[in-house]
Amino acid sequence: MSEPVNGPKDHGQVVRGRSGISWAWLFPLVALAGAAWMYFDYLDSIGPEIEIRFTDAPGMEEGKTPLIFRGIVAGTVTKVHLNKELDEAVVTVRLEKFAAG
Repeated sequence: MSEPVNGPKDHGQVVRGRSGISWAWLFPLVALAGAAWMYFDYLDSIGPEIEIRFTDAPGMEEGKTPLIFRGIVAGTVTKVHLNKELDEAVVTVRLEKFAAG
């Protein structure tokens, strides 16, 4: 007749997964390492930020006004705002690395 209904069935061979990391993770890891290198290289190439206080700062523009010291551009204005008392202009300047001294 036919096979018993409750009997064991043959499902073929047991396939076991590989242990270890897939090669598909190689590209994201290399991209992450490259991004980290570029970020730390950028941080190493810029100088510090300083604040300079003026009683008057006409014509200062963020990203446009250079800080010139002895005829050499030593930095660029990154932020201009008034202090809490509204009596001074506070100018933030990002120095070039060579000018950090």
